[in-house]
Formats: sequence, C-alpha cells, structure tokens
Amino acid sequence: MIFVHVFLILQNMMEIEAIKGLYIETSTDVLVLAVFQGEKAYKGFAKEIDEKLKGRLSQIKKEQRFVGKQGEIMWVRTEGSLAVKRLLIVGLGREENLNLEVIRQATANALQIIKSIIANRIVIGFFGDVLKDFVAKDVAQAMTEGLRLSDYSFGRYKKEKK
Repeated sequence: MIFVHVFLILQNMMEIEAIKGLYIETSTDVLVLAVFQGEKAYKGFAKEIDEKLKGRLSQIKKEQRFVGKQGEIMWVRTEGSLAVKRLLIVGLGREENLNLEVIRQATANALQIIKSIIANRIVIGFFGDVLKDFVAKDVAQAMTEGLRLSDYSFGRYKKEKK
C-alpha cells in the first residue's frame, strides 16, 4: 500500500513524499480519505477509521446525505479520537469509472479545499485500499501531478506585497 504524505511548507512551496506505513496513526492537521459512490458501508481504511470514531463517520455520512459522487466532499472533526485533527472525505464516483485522471482530479480538489483552512501538514492516503488494478508508481505520479497543478499560481504580473 502506498500513500502520499504532503507537507505544506509555505504558501507556494510543497514537499511531497511517498511513503508506506500506517497513516491512521500519523499526527497531522488533515487526513484525506476517498470513498466510492454507492457504498452502503465503509470498506478498508475508511471502515477502520469509522470504527476508531465509534461509528461517527457513518452517522455524519447519513446526516449529510454523502454518497461519494465524484468531487463530493465531507469534513469530519475527530475530536481527539485519532492523531488526525480533521478528516476530509472525498468522493471518487463509481468504482468502475476509476482511472488515473479521476485520482489526479480528486487529489487536486482536495488540496484546493484544504487551502481554505489553516493546515500545515496534510496526509493524503486514500488510494491504498481502492487501487487493486493500478501500479503504485503511476498512482503516486497522478496524485503528485494533481497536487502540483492545484497549487500552481501564475504570478508574473502580480505586484509584490509590501
């Protein structure tokens, strides 16, 4: 299983590191987790997190009518139940439609949403248990491209702040 560990160092600079491990135990501001559309119950790491949160993830999913459509998001505060402060659940759409472009877009969308809050450290580890038919290197590249493209800002003609 591979996941991408993301450190936002400055507003315009990111250090991206792909590592293997248990991201559920990583101390971070935001953990991004992806789910497929139409799943009745969480699977894999999402199920493990829901169990650690004593079913709160499933409860919030029901209350917010979150179905996992591509681009759909849901914020969840962990209230100290995990080393993670907040969870950002990202919908991937239907499992049969998953490809590297969907992964790239989901990663980019997640970063755009996270930029609206104060977060110094982000772990994006939502593709490990859903990518049975993909090569880890290709997934890591798609995720990195999504992060880089999402963080890009053309500033040639912008005046410097004083």
